[in-house]
Amino acid sequence: MRLARLFRALVGVALCAPMVAHGAPSGESDQLSAANLAGQTLSAVAYLSRPAEHGGGSLTRLMFQAYLRPDGTALVRVWDVAADAYTRPAESHWNLTAPQLCLAVPPAVSQTLCLDVHVWGPRIAGSSITPYAMLDGDLKQGNLIAVEH
Repeated sequence: MRLARLFRALVGVALCAPMVAHGAPSGESDQLSAANLAGQTLSAVAYLSRPAEHGGGSLTRLMFQAYLRPDGTALVRVWDVAADAYTRPAESHWNLTAPQLCLAVPPAVSQTLCLDVHVWGPRIAGSSITPYAMLDGDLKQGNLIAVEH
């Protein structure tokens, strides 16, 4: 009987360990700071309002990866649907004034994207109203662009 209780306790601890390591889904954001984002690769999809000069009235989907360097620069590549591959990495910049993350995503977006973001462990999501944009992605430690390129 004691062995069965011990086994159940160990299984419970093993199941909870990944939530502690990656942030429990408690609904509360992790501490959001530039220091926490620096040195991570953001892999995300963003939905952006299409400007009137490009047809307006619908959303443009943008998939990208950005390695956020500690000095405020970034290495960014965008998924090119026609080529079925990422573009060549481009130099860019980013900053965070919590909760707003601003990131330039050249050449896909002519202006810097600025969104109010929330981080839960490895997940990041955000939105802005003017211009309308939505972001959903994840964060991984290190420069994944250099590894995959």
